[in-house]
Parts: sequence; C-alpha cells; structure tokens
Amino acid sequence: MSKVSVAGYIDQLIKLSGMTNAELASGLKYSNGNMVSMLRRGQAKLPKTAVKDIAELLHIDPVYLMRKVLQEYEPEVLEVLDRKGRVLTLGEEQILNLFEEAGVDLGKELDPALIGRVRQILG
Repeated sequence: MSKVSVAGYIDQLIKLSGMTNAELASGLKYSNGNMVSMLRRGQAKLPKTAVKDIAELLHIDPVYLMRKVLQEYEPEVLEVLDRKGRVLTLGEEQILNLFEEAGVDLGKELDPALIGRVRQILG
C-alpha cells in the first residue's frame, strides 16, 4: 500500500478529478467545502462512513480506500481483519486473475525465479 497519507491521497485524487471542494462536499452531503478542505490538509480524518461515497465520487476502489483509512487511523482493526482473510482490492484481484490466466498454480508456493521476474518488472 502506498506510503502517502490518507489526506495526501485524497488531495491527489481531488486534483486529478478537477472537482472543487464545494462540488465534492455537495456529493458527500456536507453543507460546504470546509470539511473537504480539512480532509485534504489532514486536519480532519476521513470518516469511515464516508469512504464508500468519496470513493464513488472520485472513481476509486472503496476497498483500497478503506484499507488505507484503517491502516493509518486504526491499524489494530486492520490487523484483526487481515487475520481472518484479506479482502482484495480490484487491483489485487486483477493481478491474481492474470496469474491464473497464465496457468500459475496459486495453491502452492511460487517459484523463486517467477518472484524474481515479477520484482524486476515492478522495479
């Protein structure tokens, strides 16, 4: 997961979207853009109850955003959830699907040579 903070990530996504703080606030049913501004600067935490809506408005995977929120704000909760089986983000699912389509047996330990090649590709 990216080392960028939740605030930094939200700020980057809003910039890329071209939305104003007021537009995003309206989509989140906030009365004005002040709360969005505070989220972007890290002066307020993104409420977990807003993750789904903000992810939809910014066209990102809500599972990824929730994992990021939990990792930063409540890592102990994420640790408990991950012990029972990690919920995959869309990107993680796509990677697994690519391996399965290529005939890689994900039911056993991966060949170290394959791991090395993947690491080279990812840089």
